[in-house]
Amino acid sequence: MTEEGIVNEFLRPIIVSEAMSYDATLKEALKISQDKESAKAIEQNMVEYLTSIKTGMGYQMAFAVSEASCAYYTYNGVSKFLDPEKDDHDVWYRDSVRSGQKYVLNVDTDEDYNWSLSIFVNTSVMDEDGTRLGCCGVGVQMGSVQELIAKYEEENDIRIFLTNRDGLIQVSSDGARIEKEYVDNSHFYKVNSEKFYTVKEKTGTTLIKYIPQLGWHLVIVDPNPNKISVSKIVLPNIIIFLLGI
Repeated sequence: MTEEGIVNEFLRPIIVSEAMSYDATLKEALKISQDKESAKAIEQNMVEYLTSIKTGMGYQMAFAVSEASCAYYTYNGVSKFLDPEKDDHDVWYRDSVRSGQKYVLNVDTDEDYNWSLSIFVNTSVMDEDGTRLGCCGVGVQMGSVQELIAKYEEENDIRIFLTNRDGLIQVSSDGARIEKEYVDNSHFYKVNSEKFYTVKEKTGTTLIKYIPQLGWHLVIVDPNPNKISVSKIVLPNIIIFLLGI
């Protein structure tokens, strides 16, 4: 696969989510979903729409949220009505809105998929006049990503993490570390998306690169300072499977 093909592959879930956000069918449905009664009235239409995305595109989850009614739709219907002020599991929606970004990646447990750890692409849905209608997106199970990372770690004798700007681990082969442990982010202000920033120490070498499409930092910890070329192998492959291709 060429470099261009690799980039296109790992962007696929984001592109799918953005395409959903511009879909007239979804927009019209979210305009109707103004309260619990109207939210339930369009439930079957949303089931059909989201099922077509889930099965047609091959994702674990496809979802949409109404800004007005707070209805959280999945391929099973109205899963719940979000309440970020009272339910900690719903704060992702408030955080997504406050980010001001068109889309954000969020690591969370999937209430509709056996509470499995997943990566969600949360994309804003806006009306033509700029009014927020809600959000939509797809979800990818973390397990497949962890298996791939573990494989590359073993083959190359390295450790691989994807973190947010605070250094909080978002993706790791060790599930116990995800959203619980931090890596040293003291060098993040020096890092860009053009090339790896290298930190050499007696204990080994750390490679850091910002991935703007994800809003995350890729951190590769290499105990062997002479094995820096591993970055050329790891980066494209990890990004492809990170988003569940």
